[in-house]
Amino acid sequence: MQSFASVRVNPRLAQTSAVFNPLPRIMTTIPQRIRVFFFLWSLLLTSAAWGQATLSGTVTNAATGRALEGARVALKGTDLVAITDRQGAYALDNVALGSAAIEVSYSGLDTVTLPTTVQSDPVNRLDVKMTSQIYALSQFVVSGEREGNAQAVTLQRLSSGVKNIVSTDAFGNLVGNPADLLVRLPGVEGATVDGTVRYVRIRGLNQNLTTITMDGNRLADAASAGSTREYQFQTVSADTVERIEVVKSPTPDMDGDSIGGAVNMVSKTGFDSKERQLRGSFGLTGRPLDERTSGQPYNYAVSYSEVFNGKLAVALNFGDRKLFTPQDTFNQAYQNLPNGATGPAYAYQAQLLDERLLTSRWGGGLRLDYKIDDRNRLYFSTTVNRLTDHDTDRIATFTTAQTVATLDANGNPTGTGGILPSYTNTRTEVRAVPNSTFNIQADTAYKDAKTLYHQFGGVHKFDTVNIDWNLYQSDSKSNYSGQRNLGFTVRGVGYVIDRSQNTNFPTVTQTAGPNISDLSSYTENRYRIDRRAGWDGYRGASLNGQKKFNSPVPAYIKAGLRTREQRRVLEASQFSGPYVGPDGVMGLNPATGKNDDDLAQFGLIERGRQNNTYTRFPNVPQPAFPGHSNKLIDTALEKNPQYFLPEVAANLQAKLVGNQKFKERIDAAYIMGNVELGKFSILAGLRVERTKTEGQGALQAITPDEKARRAAYVGTPDNAEIARRTQAEYGGRQTRTGDYQNVLPGIHFKYAPTQNFITRLSYATNIGRPGIGQLIPRTNVNFDTQTISTANPSLRPQTAENFDLAAEYYFEPAGMVSVGLFYKEIKNFIYSSGGAIVPSGASNGFNGDYTGYVLTTQYNGGSAKVKGIELNYSQQFTFLPGLLGGLGAYANYTKMETEGNYGAGNAIALAPNPVGKVAGFNPETSNLGLSYIRNKVTVRLQYNHRTRYLSTYNVVDSQLVYTIRRDTLDLKTLYQFSRRFSAYLDVNNILREYEVGTDIGSRPATRRILTPGFFLGVNVRL
Repeated sequence: MQSFASVRVNPRLAQTSAVFNPLPRIMTTIPQRIRVFFFLWSLLLTSAAWGQATLSGTVTNAATGRALEGARVALKGTDLVAITDRQGAYALDNVALGSAAIEVSYSGLDTVTLPTTVQSDPVNRLDVKMTSQIYALSQFVVSGEREGNAQAVTLQRLSSGVKNIVSTDAFGNLVGNPADLLVRLPGVEGATVDGTVRYVRIRGLNQNLTTITMDGNRLADAASAGSTREYQFQTVSADTVERIEVVKSPTPDMDGDSIGGAVNMVSKTGFDSKERQLRGSFGLTGRPLDERTSGQPYNYAVSYSEVFNGKLAVALNFGDRKLFTPQDTFNQAYQNLPNGATGPAYAYQAQLLDERLLTSRWGGGLRLDYKIDDRNRLYFSTTVNRLTDHDTDRIATFTTAQTVATLDANGNPTGTGGILPSYTNTRTEVRAVPNSTFNIQADTAYKDAKTLYHQFGGVHKFDTVNIDWNLYQSDSKSNYSGQRNLGFTVRGVGYVIDRSQNTNFPTVTQTAGPNISDLSSYTENRYRIDRRAGWDGYRGASLNGQKKFNSPVPAYIKAGLRTREQRRVLEASQFSGPYVGPDGVMGLNPATGKNDDDLAQFGLIERGRQNNTYTRFPNVPQPAFPGHSNKLIDTALEKNPQYFLPEVAANLQAKLVGNQKFKERIDAAYIMGNVELGKFSILAGLRVERTKTEGQGALQAITPDEKARRAAYVGTPDNAEIARRTQAEYGGRQTRTGDYQNVLPGIHFKYAPTQNFITRLSYATNIGRPGIGQLIPRTNVNFDTQTISTANPSLRPQTAENFDLAAEYYFEPAGMVSVGLFYKEIKNFIYSSGGAIVPSGASNGFNGDYTGYVLTTQYNGGSAKVKGIELNYSQQFTFLPGLLGGLGAYANYTKMETEGNYGAGNAIALAPNPVGKVAGFNPETSNLGLSYIRNKVTVRLQYNHRTRYLSTYNVVDSQLVYTIRRDTLDLKTLYQFSRRFSAYLDVNNILREYEVGTDIGSRPATRRILTPGFFLGVNVRL
């Protein structure tokens, strides 16, 4: 049994402040030997001497003025080579005096050779402007896809490990979400919610195992006011992002918790272009093929960048976008069949949702870069993103108990069974018995999410030493000010679910019982208000130093420190209960024979899309949206609270249990070295991370004294007594801590037999930390049965060993073809198990309490193996004659296999899952794109494929849940009127693919459909 590191239990512990502390001290928890080592290392770095002569300058694209990062600058006749940095700057140290020449190469541009004379001055300057015939072929289109792809290919080529890079210019209009780009890369899957990509998964693994950063720093995300580690992309804007990097074999200078992979968004800087840039995009969005579309949500984005006196670079970006998303969702549930049975199976539930979501997202950022001189630079950036969602759902549900009626001697149904035995795989008839109900709901939700990110840092270059440092802060809040749901129910309804014409969207017809189209038939109601809020925040700092050795064998050593602290605060509350009217009885009052509830007083809305292209559903009334279209029921609750029957225990319990706090501190140190042996290079290193956690949550327990008090109570408990009991049971608080350390080695080999052909072999170790919800203590104690269930703050992270083998061939301009093999061995998955006995003693994890109780908690265990192949190709066919020279294409394909004794997400099974039945793992993704860029016209077709895979495992085959295959096709077009003006028209989801689709066994369970989205507008460049 795993022991808990520390526990403090206080039944009346006061709430702690949610305000964050100042930046943590970098060296506080780094072991003494590491501190001494890095002190000596810093002395070595700062003792570097200046060279006698240096040749430096910048490399830019002559056609666009863009700084070229990753250009190769070689001093002819020597082994001296430099790679340009983010500002396009290079420096060749220890250059011999006299005549010299440099050769500069960059993907997609013509190689340049320039002569120069190196003087005795400490610094000699030679700037380079590069160009290519491909820019002359396009009268107006001189940037965008071609230049973005060239940059991505160049940087990917230079990387030490396996990495995919994509420029935000590469695929046209993004509608503000950077995840739209990620899903075009090999091995990356996007999970969409409400028409936009919310999560990304890399190589089939859960989104909680993927690291998301901005300029290498963690981004806070309060998500949906929950306790997961996922990052939701719909709250971040692409306007401030220059490119996105997906690292699949991280190096030791990167955070260690990235089993799935690491996604890094690189922010725009004014030094990207030496010219003044002022751009704007203005457009409209909509789904005109959906009858519910109203108005024309607008979107716009503006950007400005400029470099003043070659010293101060300013980049300012802002965007504001609105999107209306109407969608139809149909849910079905079926009989649980024994293994081996193929049917028939009855359907016991049919639900239709008419969903309408209005999303508003705005955000932007400011970045300042100040070049003190050619070797020293400071930078500061700040970004803010705001998302609001207004969601209004009309929900109608037929349901009955899973019991089949019996027939008497005359064939008439008897008993309480609701399902007639004549059911087939396509038709189910339900009797009008009390358990056969119909429910209508109006649901409205308002989400307000905000994220902030600030960083301040510096880069300092000496002859053989580079030093950089960074301080950052990121905060996020997700606030659900009140999700309101008003529902009415009628009992004794008979109906037929007919799937013979359309299995995905069956026809439902009422056959018996009260008229469900008449509001007076509804005798039950329930009103619920859920309020949730979550705060997430990071504070961090890093210091890195790199020492280059000018020797016959080029080499460098790099070392650094990084610390970060995360805090998550969660709050929740609710009100739930029915409206009972003046007589205090919901529905018909037996004493008076009357129903005084008058549900019509709360208003009605239009009937929704019960009958449309997909569905055939009875037309029924719908309650008015509370807090949105009217405040009638809220006014009634405020003026006459006695007319409601609150669910006191549930409401108070939600508040007590929903109050949670979490803190995590990670201190890391690393050292790595790189050596180049001609065409062969090796990068190897080691990273050490120390993690400390603290979680605070509710303690549920009924003490012997409380049990005795309840037993002595006379009569039926009133609301005050119910509230007291709930407070006594759930009002306890507890705090727990955890502490662990990980050592993460890695080695990366790179061999380039020719300039265009590169092979890679990488080994990296990573971890996946337990979910925040698994580290926040949530304990239930039963004194009668002497059992206890609790979270385990001593959980260790999941660990992974990753192997990558890749071969890449690059061809001009800006094209490549690659094949990669990868293998992951993951251990220490987290699962729940019971049966352990709590030992005695103060260190038993519960301050000496609960000795001998049977414990159910979470443990580390289980393993999995993931292996796969990735194919990737991209090319621009500028070598073709005439009009064909404008063609371009990209394609990628990822196929994976997995086996192990784990289930979805962070859970495992106690026995190995059958082959092919590992839940939550998507084994296949692919992309295909065609583009045409010629003179004034740009056209892109983009196809994305995700195969069908198991999402929830069940030992009963008929209850296995699958996510269906999804194939989407998007069209993006642009017409360039002049160098300053262009117009675009994009169409998403041309094939009308289901946004969400699941099957239960072989039968459709959920289908959510969106009509194609249209995006049109103009771009302006001044």
